[in-house]
Amino acid sequence: MFKLKSDIKERLYQESIFEIKNKINEINKFSKSKINGENPTFDFKCLTAISTILFDKFDNWNFCGFYTDLSLDHPIYGNLILPCDKFQLDFSTFKSDKMPCSSIEMHGVCGKSLKSRKTIIVPDVEKFDGHIVCDSQSKSEIAITFIMPILPYVGSEILESHFVLDIDSKVYDDFDLIDEKYLKKIINLLELDDSESLIIF
Repeated sequence: MFKLKSDIKERLYQESIFEIKNKINEINKFSKSKINGENPTFDFKCLTAISTILFDKFDNWNFCGFYTDLSLDHPIYGNLILPCDKFQLDFSTFKSDKMPCSSIEMHGVCGKSLKSRKTIIVPDVEKFDGHIVCDSQSKSEIAITFIMPILPYVGSEILESHFVLDIDSKVYDDFDLIDEKYLKKIINLLELDDSESLIIF
């Protein structure tokens, strides 16, 4: 298994953007609830669409998913989204070769990306201080943090929620500025009604 050439990588991302945009538009047709005519309820199926389409497109990857500082399965409130332990991140949706780690501590790649509010590209995870081993096949990683207001249900408070798009590859040095550019474009597709409330770091 080898690192993809730049032109092939760009083509795969362009194909992914087309598929993801169509899927998100389809999902959002069913998200009609709004507060004061704006801020529609966010459907986490959009995250699932992104992780699934991307994972199926890139054979080198062994994990693609979103970690968040929100709890999606609170034992009392069912699917109500509530802030969870700020010292941990839980996965909200993913696709991978193996079951990922959750909850993860903040000293790993995702946690450091969130705390620094910077995209982190790791060419060799074994050389990254604090790397959390979930799959021994992982060789390189990229983590992109973004903030998105979430409305759990109509009438609730809008929660400022932190997410990390985390991707692992079975190939060393598999991520670069091309990945960062296109992945940020894909995250930006989550923006609802041109509200400009989504912040990507």
